[in-house]
Amino acid sequence: MKTKTSLTILLAAMLALTACTKHEETTLAPAAAEVQTGRTIVYAAGHSEGMATLKTEGEWDAMLDRLCSMAAEGNTVTFYNMGAHAKATGTAKENRQITTEDRDEIKAWMKQMEKEGLTVTVTYDNNTGRWHGEARETSANRHDLVDCYSGHIVCVTMRATGDPMTDGTQVPALVTADSTALILKKDGYILVCGGMADDDGMEMTLCGTLDVCHDLDGDEYLVLDISENRAEFVAGSWRTATTGEVYTLADDGTATLTAADGSTPTASDTWSLGADGTLCCPLLPADSGCWLIHWLSVSTLVISNGNSQLVLERI
Repeated sequence: MKTKTSLTILLAAMLALTACTKHEETTLAPAAAEVQTGRTIVYAAGHSEGMATLKTEGEWDAMLDRLCSMAAEGNTVTFYNMGAHAKATGTAKENRQITTEDRDEIKAWMKQMEKEGLTVTVTYDNNTGRWHGEARETSANRHDLVDCYSGHIVCVTMRATGDPMTDGTQVPALVTADSTALILKKDGYILVCGGMADDDGMEMTLCGTLDVCHDLDGDEYLVLDISENRAEFVAGSWRTATTGEVYTLADDGTATLTAADGSTPTASDTWSLGADGTLCCPLLPADSGCWLIHWLSVSTLVISNGNSQLVLERI
């Protein structure tokens, strides 16, 4: 296996993202005599994914209550405002965190983070009665395609696998509550400890794909791949929510655009996925170059380019 350093930088970008398999459309009834504000919230909670169109602050308050209730039921809740990318300055924002036993406080924090254009993740611990929130800049999120695991980071000795670059090396692992060690991997590399003392013992939740591997003795060990975007997650056929046109992104890097009536493809070209979380395809509207991925799940893809935003549904 390959190795890579800089664990602190890589883990700083990792937030708990939830699994999502069902798409829901939600519109909450407006309260009387309220100021019309308008926002569209994309959210994921447990095994559901949805999009809520809200017209007033009262509706937004009700939505926040609903998200808190979902978290209190044991779900990891993630959401962001689809219009937030237009407000953002484009400069990197530090991750924000909060831990509190006060539901009103976590709700107020969620509202403030949304106002600042950040993506918010909230969990609730029934054992301690505490809410935990994390927020970061809205970009390149994956949902539904990975599982999430909570625990603390430790350095462990890598099993003997026949790879001289990793055998016997101290590598970071996420140790879960049942003492299971998940060795961390990113972009094809097993991460390596070294100069990362600040990370040792750090509590966090990481999301990724879990692989069962075997050492030279045939014993099993677990590797959690926390790579961000992968081309196979984006590949497939996507229908635009507005025009009904279909973009088919094939595994071989070719792309076709088909009219809403299902006629033969009207155009073809290529597509690629950038390491910075961008989807590049000349067939996208107005040949606008690369689009930033904001939300990626089994059913939904949200991308933006400047002030333009495109919502697509997987076929």
